[in-house]
Amino acid sequence: MGPDPTRRSLGRIPRRVRRALEGIPARVRRAPGLGLAIAVAERASRDAVGMLAAALTYYLFLSLFPLLLLGLSVLGFVLSDPAEQARWAERLAGAVPGLEPLLGRNLRAVARGRAGAGAIGLAGLLWTSLGTAEAAREILARVFRRRPTGNLLLQKLRSTVSLGLVGLVALASTAATALLSGGAAGPLRPLGYAATFALDIALFLVVYRYLTPGPGPPYRDLLPAALAMGAGWNALKVAGTWYALRVVARASAVYGAFAAALGILAVLHVATRVFVYGAEVAAELMERRGRLAAEG
Repeated sequence: MGPDPTRRSLGRIPRRVRRALEGIPARVRRAPGLGLAIAVAERASRDAVGMLAAALTYYLFLSLFPLLLLGLSVLGFVLSDPAEQARWAERLAGAVPGLEPLLGRNLRAVARGRAGAGAIGLAGLLWTSLGTAEAAREILARVFRRRPTGNLLLQKLRSTVSLGLVGLVALASTAATALLSGGAAGPLRPLGYAATFALDIALFLVVYRYLTPGPGPPYRDLLPAALAMGAGWNALKVAGTWYALRVVARASAVYGAFAAALGILAVLHVATRVFVYGAEVAAELMERRGRLAAEG
């Protein structure tokens, strides 16, 4: 075989320029932001969490509707004013981009039939929540190099308790977000958005901490993951709202519902990817500090 064409081409370049070109990969990896991004991408590829992220997307999609049914039934019991019920139903559905156009006028009907909707929502949520928790725990176990301990029944119980805690924090965050975004006006609106972002970060801190098998990583180590997830989720809210207004609103009744369902799946798929990469960022930083091996 003849000489390598690349080396032959580099041989015609002055030595100083050639050394500079050969040192580009090392310098790129030493760059603070770009080097971390490359390391995180390589780490995610080694962990091969793509299928687990797809499973998490599936269970999240299935969990949305029973969770919304349960939330709307609670609103029906707590609020007696139909107009107030409708406003809160729209706020609750607006927490997930693309969900409100898919449900449409059914929001008020669910609030009126709160007893049956609550029972169906609770049963469906119990069925889907275990799958959601197990998929998330499997992802975090692989990312943070943890091994689930204890028998299978205790693992299921821990997953249920952890997901219940996360659900309570999520409901509190959603209610506070609806209050802040709906009640803030004028100069107070930026403060409402900032408070909403802070609540999202707190929610994702709890998610990463309590859905990781074993003793969860410290909150200070999980803060980069929560910040990445919070920023990504708020960006998805904006993109999902744009999609609902521009695409779903212009479609017909049949294709509008189909477009809304596809939009929700797309939002959840990207959200699970952000969830995985946020965890990978935290794990990479922990490994560089020598904390991951000691705690894993």
